[in-house]
Order: sequence, then structure tokens, then C-alpha cells
Amino acid sequence: MSRARRRQAKAIAAEVDQLERQLAAQLLSNDHLEQVELSPEQVARPNAGSRPAAVFRSASGAKYFFKAASDEHIAAELLACEVRQLGRRPVVPTAARELPLQGAGPVRGMLQPWVEHTGRRLPVDPQGWTDIQREVMLREHPWEWLLANLDTHVDQYVLVGATEVPLNVDWDHSLTDLHVAELDRFTRRSLLVAPLRNALYDAYVSGRVELEFTGLRREVRRISRLSDYELSAALERWAQHSEVSPEASALSRARFFQRKKRLARTFGRFLRSLRRERRLRAHPSESLPLGESLYLAVAQGWQRLVIDTLHDRAVVPFLKAYRRGLHLWHSFG
Repeated sequence: MSRARRRQAKAIAAEVDQLERQLAAQLLSNDHLEQVELSPEQVARPNAGSRPAAVFRSASGAKYFFKAASDEHIAAELLACEVRQLGRRPVVPTAARELPLQGAGPVRGMLQPWVEHTGRRLPVDPQGWTDIQREVMLREHPWEWLLANLDTHVDQYVLVGATEVPLNVDWDHSLTDLHVAELDRFTRRSLLVAPLRNALYDAYVSGRVELEFTGLRREVRRISRLSDYELSAALERWAQHSEVSPEASALSRARFFQRKKRLARTFGRFLRSLRRERRLRAHPSESLPLGESLYLAVAQGWQRLVIDTLHDRAVVPFLKAYRRGLHLWHSFG
């Protein structure tokens, strides 16, 4: 990396540090989420996500977002909130509540302060991202991996503030993917759900964007220094809220701490693989082995199809139908 590029990367990192501190402070107060009295906002129901949702206001005029959810998903969101607060990462405060949905009675779910955002989403092509957005997304990766949350498609992020900082507002699939132990640039939630960040790594190995991984490595070190005692207490609360069996709780706890212990090794190996692929792609004389080249071509082609096309044309319509079905179920429940 040239000296000018290093200076630019350092300036971007410093700006992101400031933006993240400001955002974390802005989101810190939960305004007594468990007790605040709320009235339904007379607006159209939020038309996103996989579960029914509604907007509420308090007597002071503060705005809130409520989403119907199972105990398992509520517990996952609360765990992610607690773990990220331990790491001083920006996170939307969350509380379990029971509130009425339009056309249905009281429904159990999660309540969060309304996050003002631009209403836009990150482009599916990372070449359209700003340097700040790329840096934030890189820093977030170790936290999403620690919490085993691979449900990080394009609609999980909102863009906040004048610089449009990406903020993941949906962590209710945390711990779902603890069984996924190997990380590469194709690791995904399911056949049709791929992390948007994978497109950034695709652009990097293809030579279409430049990336600096200092911020990512710093977050890996920060996670490694988290107190196991505090994390264990958070996992105990997760087990109580989700009402999982003692056996399932013990297995999740073991996998979580194994993930934390191996985090530096996992990301070290991952970053080396990215740099190797980028180097070999840039020098045809050092071509990839045939089998690896074929695997990469097929995996990359499918991933691009999922992120660029199938998410909007297949996943979003399915989630919309699923959300409507859940709302009907709550209406008759």
C-alpha cells in the first residue's frame, strides 16, 4: 500500500471511530422500554421483514418500532444487544413487550426506539459504497461471526446520518448458525440468503475495490478481550429467555466460546485466503489450481445471482407472504 493510501485509510478509520462513538451514544438510552406507555401510530404497517410489525408513540412523542417475535428470537436479539454493548459497538436497545397489532390483539414481541434513517439501502454492488460504509461493514464482520448471525442480507441494514453509516438493526437470528465453523467469502445463511458483505469480498479479490483490514483486526482483538464471565452471564440470560433445554444451552455455550477462542485464527486464515486469491487473479501466470478455479467460478456465480437478483425477486416476496400469514394467525389467535 502506498504512503498516500495509508494516510487516506488512517483518516477514514479516525472518521469512522468518531461516527461510531456518536451513534453508540445516540442509541444508548432505552427510555425505559419495558415500562413506557405507548399508543399505536396511525400509519401503514411496516412493509418489510418476515414478521408483523407496528409503529408506536409515547406521551412525549418519542417513536418506537415493535415487531412480533417468538421467545427464541427475542432472546437472540437481547443477547446480541448485550454482547455488543460490552464491546462498545452501536446497537439498538431492545425490550420484550406485549403490544396490540392492528387487526389483532396483544402480541408478544420486541420493542425498540425508532431509528431515523435515510430510507435507502446499500447498493448490491460495493463499488457504489463509500469508504466509510466499507470500513463499517468490515468492522461489523467479527461481531456478526461471533454471534453466529449470518442473516445479514441487504435489508438488515439501515443507513443512518448524513454519511449514511450502515447499522444492522436485526440480530434475532444470533446463535442460529453456531454449527457453521468455517469462514470463507461464500459462507451464507442458506441457499437463498447470502450476507451482503460477501459482495464486498468478491469485489476485493476481483480487484474492483481496495480494502484496508486494520479496523476489522482491531475488532477481533476487542472481542478476544471481552470478559468470559460477563459473556457467560449474558448467555445464561439468553437461555432463560429462550427457554432452551439445559443440553441445548450447554452446547450453544460451548460452541460460542470455542468461536471466540478461535476468532483470531479464523479471521487470520480468512484474510490470507482473500489476499492470495486477489494476488493470483491479478497475475495470470500464477493461476489458481483448476479444481479451485472451477469451485470459485460456480460459487461466485451463484452468490452474485442471490445477492443481485434472487433476494428481491424470490426472498422478499416469500417474506411478505410469510408476514401476512403470521398476521392472520395472530388475528385469529
